Amino acid sequence: IGLAILEHYKITKDPKVLEHLKSIAKTIVKDFGYDSFEKEICFYHTPLDKNLVYNSNLFAATFLFTSNLNKELAKKSITYTVNGQNPDGSWNYFGNNKSGKEDKIDNRHTGFILENLMRCGIKNEKGMKFYKEKLMKGPRPKWSVKEEYPCDIHDVTQALITYTIYKDKEAATAVFDFMLKEFFDGKNSFYYKLYKNGKKNKTIFLRWNQAWVYKSIAFYLETFKAV
Repeated sequence: IGLAILEHYKITKDPKVLEHLKSIAKTIVKDFGYDSFEKEICFYHTPLDKNLVYNSNLFAATFLFTSNLNKELAKKSITYTVNGQNPDGSWNYFGNNKSGKEDKIDNRHTGFILENLMRCGIKNEKGMKFYKEKLMKGPRPKWSVKEEYPCDIHDVTQALITYTIYKDKEAATAVFDFMLKEFFDGKNSFYYKLYKNGKKNKTIFLRWNQAWVYKSIAFYLETFKAV
């Protein structure tokens, strides 16, 4: 939401919108809070559980960095996620797993990291290589490194965004075509999940399906001037 409001402010320069942005920055820093590690910090995943999560930390950093509302903290936060990258180019979900939950490496959260690093001016080729080789099966996103299915529309849209921000038009277009073939209902909506047996969950969710599809398609068309 903060990044969307930031885009609105860039267009309108409305001082009221700027006040909202400042309020969001304050919420991230003061209400969510963070752990400090010498020259690094990691923003908490929520104000309640205090878990450290690489992708959500980077979402917070991206907002603070691109809005110029707290670049000092943003850079320390970015450093935490960058330094948390595994030798093979992947990232675990948790930075310091206090939750006791399974710490798998999955598609969409890796895509979030790669996308937001690019938004902060960092092109991570090692991470992109891992993403393309271990988390994609051609144009179809895998569920995780070890699991190919189900194929979730959110993973598909994030793959389109990730390839697009890396200016990989061929790969992005292949994902776009796959999405239209397997998820589009032929009218104006997109399905939720595709399973290994070919069956589909055709539930339409506004936030999970539609919003991310519209966002990814708009970004693809804008980037590659395909309109």
